[in-house]
Amino acid sequence: MVIFPIVLSVLTWTDPPPHNTDFTNPRVVQPAFSEMCLSVTSYWVWDDNGDIYDGWRGQCDADCSTTGAGYKLPDRVEEYTDQYAACIFDWTKLRGYSTRLVTVPSIGAYKCVDNFGAPSYQQPFYHDYYEQWVIPIDLLNPFAHGLFCGWSAGWSE
Repeated sequence: MVIFPIVLSVLTWTDPPPHNTDFTNPRVVQPAFSEMCLSVTSYWVWDDNGDIYDGWRGQCDADCSTTGAGYKLPDRVEEYTDQYAACIFDWTKLRGYSTRLVTVPSIGAYKCVDNFGAPSYQQPFYHDYYEQWVIPIDLLNPFAHGLFCGWSAGWSE
């Protein structure tokens, strides 16, 4: 007879509320992807001679010729014709089936074929400098930086 009340209490137990329930605080509630801007940074793996520089300034593992998602980069910079990017995990995890193609306003379309090494950049986050939620994207080009809104995304082979 004692077992029944214990089972019943287990079935009706609920999780406590989250520690921070101030839903007016923009840091607490992540907006929809379509409402966020891209926080664009860049990386470049070729040296001044056009060759891949392994271990480039700590931005890649020992082998900079292969992206985090397994795509092989050309050995020479002049052979780099695609536009690749390191994207959040959700945009690169489907490798082998399709590739997320992100168009950054005034820069171009980039294929998400690389992953961020830092876990904090593998998903959207609240950016203290921009004071808003952003989707991080690291473009494989030597110059792009900033906050870009009005982006679009699709799928590429």
